[in-house]
Parts: sequence; C-alpha cells; structure tokens
Amino acid sequence: MQQLFIYFLYSKSIDRFYIGETSKLKNRLKNTLPLYFFLKPSIILFFNGFITIDKNLSLPKIRLLVIKKPTLYIVLFLLISFLGSAQPTIKKLLKKNNTESVTYISVDSLLTKKNVVLLDTREEIEFNISHIKNAICVGYDFFDINKVTSEIQNKDTEIIVYCSIGIRSEDIGEKLIAAGYTNVKNLYGGIFMWKNNNNPIYNNNNSITNKLHTHSKYWSKLVTNAEKIY
Repeated sequence: MQQLFIYFLYSKSIDRFYIGETSKLKNRLKNTLPLYFFLKPSIILFFNGFITIDKNLSLPKIRLLVIKKPTLYIVLFLLISFLGSAQPTIKKLLKKNNTESVTYISVDSLLTKKNVVLLDTREEIEFNISHIKNAICVGYDFFDINKVTSEIQNKDTEIIVYCSIGIRSEDIGEKLIAAGYTNVKNLYGGIFMWKNNNNPIYNNNNSITNKLHTHSKYWSKLVTNAEKIY
C-alpha cells in the first residue's frame, strides 16, 4: 500500500491544498510554487531548491525538521488556519510587488481625465473579454516599445497604463519612461478596482459587458461585482 501524504501548497497565485498519493502529485501541480509543506505522521519536511523525483516531476531539495506528534498537531492546526484565513487584497499585493516607480493615479482621478491615452498592458485574451473604453492593448509578454513610439510620437502625452491590479502595468510604465515619455501614470488597482467601483467595461464589440478575465480562483477574490472568467 502506497504511503499517503498531505500536501499543503501556498503561493501568491494558489491558495488551496491537495491530499493524495505521491504518484498523483505530478498530475496536480501545474505551477512552480515557492513553498511546500509535506506532512507525515511525525515530521515536517521543508523544501527549497529542486531535485528530480522522476523524469516527469521535479520537486524541491529537502531540509528536514523533526517534530514530535503533539507539536505536529499544533503546527498542522495553525497551518490550516493560516491557509484558510489568508485573503488577498489589492493593497497588500501592490505593496508587496510594486516599487511605485511609476506614479499611481486613482480610479476617481482617471474619471476626471480627458485627452489621455489608455494602454492596457494585459494579454490579448484578457483584453478581448473586456477592457476600459478606448484603451489600446499593448500586451505584456510581447510588449513592443517600437509600436508605442510609432503610435504616440509626442513624448509629453499623458499616458495611463493599467492591467488587472497594477503590477504588470508598472513594468510597462517603466519601459515607457525609459523610452522618454514624461507623463506616465499607473492605474492603482487596475481594471479590477475600476470594475469594483461600478465603472463600465467593454467587449470587442464596444458593448458594455459584465465579464472580466480574472486568471484564477485566487485572483477572482479581488473582484466583487463581475462575471469572472478564468
């Protein structure tokens, strides 16, 4: 009979745990996670780095901490409580991931703006589901600064970049500033906060829609009033 393990997985993009046999793990892990807790009856194994278990599965190297059963049960309880209660917020994620290298602009401030250029730095599949009206999709993974400079020749043009919450758009904003653009701002909270504040979003037919691409169940927690697509 194969040993049964409990796998607790935590990262900024996944907030669930799996229970299963070792042989089934490779079928359940789809992303590389920064932290793994492997619990057995009397030990907790903390992993970092990588080793290869078999040709189809790479797992982190082992640092072993032996814990007696009573202590293990306490740790297990605290860990389950932590994973169950940890909730993402836009504010926390921006504080953690951004450096504020690009000046933020709030949703309310954007609503008062006229004659600005909106650049959507999400991928095309996200843009096609919905976007802020009149935004131009420039993408992230395949962002091409040359396309932007050919379209926006005046380097003093007021440009607002946005993505889901403002992390990717900060990266693109930095590239725009490096290319000489002098008036670049990053929409705080991105299209998620825009929609949470009951502002309209549009599909490719230029019609108002309630659908919003949210990537995953985890990121969907940041959206309060849209039909979540992922």
